[in-house]
Amino acid sequence: MKFIEQVEKDEYEEFLKSNIKSHFLQSYTWGEFCKDVKNMEPHYLGVLNNKNDLIATALLLKKKLPLGYTYFY
Repeated sequence: MKFIEQVEKDEYEEFLKSNIKSHFLQSYTWGEFCKDVKNMEPHYLGVLNNKNDLIATALLLKKKLPLGYTYFY
C-alpha cells in the first residue's frame, strides 16, 4: 500500500462517485468551499493498493488557531 498526500481532483471525485458510502462533506467541492468561506486548508488524501488502484480517500481540513496552533477536522 502507498499513501498519497494530494490526490488529483478528477481521481478523487471519481472515487467518491463510485463509492456507495461517500458523503458530500468529503467531496472536493466541499474542501474548496471551506477554503474560500471558512478559511480552512483542504488536504485530499488517498491510499493506493499494490496495483496502484485508489482504495480510500479522506478530506482533512486544516484550521489555523491563535498563538500559532492548528487543528485538522
